[in-house]
Amino acid sequence: MTSWHILKTRTNRELSIHDFLDKEGIDCYTPFDTRTLRSSHAQKKARQRTTYIVPVFTGYLFFNIDIRTDLPKLSIATQKCNDIYGIIMKDDSDLYHIKDDVIASLRVAYPTGYIPNVHTGKNRQRKIDYSAPRFVKGQKVRFKAGPLQGIDLTVDRQMNDQIDLLMEFLSSTRKVTAMIDSIKV
Repeated sequence: MTSWHILKTRTNRELSIHDFLDKEGIDCYTPFDTRTLRSSHAQKKARQRTTYIVPVFTGYLFFNIDIRTDLPKLSIATQKCNDIYGIIMKDDSDLYHIKDDVIASLRVAYPTGYIPNVHTGKNRQRKIDYSAPRFVKGQKVRFKAGPLQGIDLTVDRQMNDQIDLLMEFLSSTRKVTAMIDSIKV
């Protein structure tokens, strides 16, 4: 029997995590609201505004699983994603359950909810690919293409979609930041 639970996430990553969990086969619901703002570059122009979608509960999303069968799948998914902090617990041993009528009333108040692959582009948060390869500090890597192709670099740290590298150049160490998809082992 499935039940709804709450997942604590990194703020402003709710929609990307929703996409990730959806790909992993976990049913999610993220109610969102729209906000219209003037961006800094648009202030120079004649009152141009941009509409963004923002989660109603920042830092949280709802997911529906069967604890007996889907918990291992959720556990593996949370290990792959650094932006998932954990599941909200009632006490140390029991998950906090959300009643179906609470989710139903949220769906009435926010009927669309977030729909993966529909709410994309400039009207949402930056999308992060959680299936990107993981690099270890001290690992030797190279760029796939470009002017630094063929130069050995050492991994310093990895963020979500970027990586800091150390490059030995003229007897000194220089820090280089690059996108993860431009790096190979």
